[in-house]
Amino acid sequence: MRIRIFTGRLRRGAWLGTLAALLAVLAVPIIGTSSASAYPGFTVSATCTATTGQSGSDVTWEWWQGGDGGGGTLLAIGDVRCPAIVGSGTSSATGSGIQPASADTLAVEADSVAGNGCGGTAFKFISFTPGSSVSAKVKVTGKMPCSYAVGPKNTVTVDASLQS
Repeated sequence: MRIRIFTGRLRRGAWLGTLAALLAVLAVPIIGTSSASAYPGFTVSATCTATTGQSGSDVTWEWWQGGDGGGGTLLAIGDVRCPAIVGSGTSSATGSGIQPASADTLAVEADSVAGNGCGGTAFKFISFTPGSSVSAKVKVTGKMPCSYAVGPKNTVTVDASLQS
């Protein structure tokens, strides 16, 4: 009699162990997927091109919840600045980070600095579902001389992209 009770308990224990292992295997992909998709990483790249030099051109990004500006909450902000260019040429900069899980709006700003206060600014605003991937491209060209300043001719173009 004792052997039967012990054998029954072993079978029941083995069955429960198998069931627990099966549930654990099924739960891992579900848990791992939802966590990974809720916090995608992102990369930012900026390329600056100048005809006679540039210093200070950059790209700024902002992650918002509830829209940008007055009605929303700023969750994170960052920027990358192109290295200075002497004469004509190109420089580039990159950045990366983690997209906030509750972000639903992305604002990207590119600033072109051509000198003596001349340049240009371009904006891109994108609404999206929190946790989903988003991408933005922004391009701006600033020229000198501009309407309020004089100086040597210069054209600076900033070409930026953000991808999560």
